[in-house]
Amino acid sequence: MNTKISAILVGIVLIAMLVILVADPFADAQSDSDDYGSGGWSQMDDDKNMRGTGMDRMSVDDEDEMEPMTQDEMDDMMKRQHDTRMEDGEMNAGMDHEKMMGMMGMNDPLDELKIAICVLEPTKGNKVNGIVNFWEDGNDVVVMAEIKGLEPNSEHGFHIHEYGDISESDGKGTGDHYNPEGHKHGMPEMKDRHAGDFGNIMSDDKGEAMLMLRVDNITIGKNKNPIIGRGMIVHAMNDKGTQPVGDAGARIAQGVIGVGNPKDMGSMPKFEGMGMMNGKPIEVKDEGGVEVEQMMQ
Repeated sequence: MNTKISAILVGIVLIAMLVILVADPFADAQSDSDDYGSGGWSQMDDDKNMRGTGMDRMSVDDEDEMEPMTQDEMDDMMKRQHDTRMEDGEMNAGMDHEKMMGMMGMNDPLDELKIAICVLEPTKGNKVNGIVNFWEDGNDVVVMAEIKGLEPNSEHGFHIHEYGDISESDGKGTGDHYNPEGHKHGMPEMKDRHAGDFGNIMSDDKGEAMLMLRVDNITIGKNKNPIIGRGMIVHAMNDKGTQPVGDAGARIAQGVIGVGNPKDMGSMPKFEGMGMMNGKPIEVKDEGGVEVEQMMQ
């Protein structure tokens, strides 16, 4: 009887030991799971992201034995992280304005823009002023300028400049000639010239000048060399057509090209008196003036 009881007790002990041995690994695994549930999985992701950067050699067990990273390895790691961030940004940065507007389901308001205007004001110590109107006509832009306060019977260089910054009293805030295509300086009759090269204006005996141009190397609301927000300058001397910018001297009037009022569509002023048309001097003696559309033919 005692032998049977002993055998039963031994069996119970063995079963208990077996249960303990089997249950202990599961307890460790559960403990690990709990640890990762409170931030450990994030650490695993961080470890994964470090692979290939030189940092994946680190572990809790061998941290003390790890060799320090060389400067080249550190530089390579930093470069990879930088390149990853840049790739995300370039997806948007490389997209041009037109495509971006299209993907957003929006129309660019400049697409409908057909007219522009620039009010010229005198720079410090001068009295030159005027108005320049721009109309889109097919692929061309018609430019009509009326300028006053000039020396009688004089010629003056007249250009679009890079910037619409008229905060400086000498006009130099407008920068250089508007030249987005990188051409050499030229006169209006030349095909290759700065987009802002309008040649000269010529005043009459009253110091007033008119200019009319039809050009195809600028636009008002399209993508090719748009002029909205650019500056305009009247120079003290004539544009001689020389490099790099015509040697036309100081800036005696400045302005910014802005969006025109739609009510002015189709209301081009009449051209009368003495002036310049497409780079050539003209004189219109008709008292009623001549419509710009007629002069284009």
